[in-house]
Amino acid sequence: MAPSNPSRLLLLTHLDEPTYPSIADAVTAAAFHSRQEIVHVVVPISETSRHILDHFGLDEDEDVPALVLMNAPKSQSFRFPLYGNNLIHNHKMVEPLLVEFEAKYLRGDLVPDAPPPEKLRPNLYTHVNAGAYEMGVLERDNVDALVFFFTPSCEICPALRAVFHQVAVVFMTVPTIHFGEVDGSVNKVAQPRRGNPLYPSIYFYPAKDRAHIVEYVGVVTVEAISDYLKVHARKFSLDGQIYGKRYDAI
Repeated sequence: MAPSNPSRLLLLTHLDEPTYPSIADAVTAAAFHSRQEIVHVVVPISETSRHILDHFGLDEDEDVPALVLMNAPKSQSFRFPLYGNNLIHNHKMVEPLLVEFEAKYLRGDLVPDAPPPEKLRPNLYTHVNAGAYEMGVLERDNVDALVFFFTPSCEICPALRAVFHQVAVVFMTVPTIHFGEVDGSVNKVAQPRRGNPLYPSIYFYPAKDRAHIVEYVGVVTVEAISDYLKVHARKFSLDGQIYGKRYDAI
């Protein structure tokens, strides 16, 4: 059985790239060797996926196509050494090199990439103020939203906030689930729960059903929150699998 949150190899590419079929075949061959320990995903470059390039500090003109191994729970990424024109020109050599690259990763012999400069990090999640909460969360109900409420004075908030960000990375290829966070010390955003606000808190805002906001009360781990979204979010695809509910109105 494959792990519930396996590592992912992302092939970030334009589908009209002439060498795409050859590189995709190499990725398929590597998937056979990794024995389900690594999920292999093709991510076509489009307006809805360019934030993924930003997340890894990749330039669309210089670095694409690219192959990136991602360990979301550990917030680690490992870029395959051939990318951009170098990958295109050497596409026939990719299969054996990629198989060995993944084998080294599984043995723990690869060094993670340094994170890109902060200015290149993506908006995988949104810092929500009062106005954005009304317009971006409550009124924009065609997507599911998960919102984390915290304050800097909360001792356990930093650790849970880091988990929340890691979940956003896991779902970075799912455009129908948005992530937001509210700093309760500077934003007067009323929590859906009655009574005094509670920090930290996580709320799930179902698509097409903002009248039934749900407080997430499960364990705050990447795996647990991911499993929750796979059950309660609207239908979506992740790593080649279909999850979520069906909404006739969507």
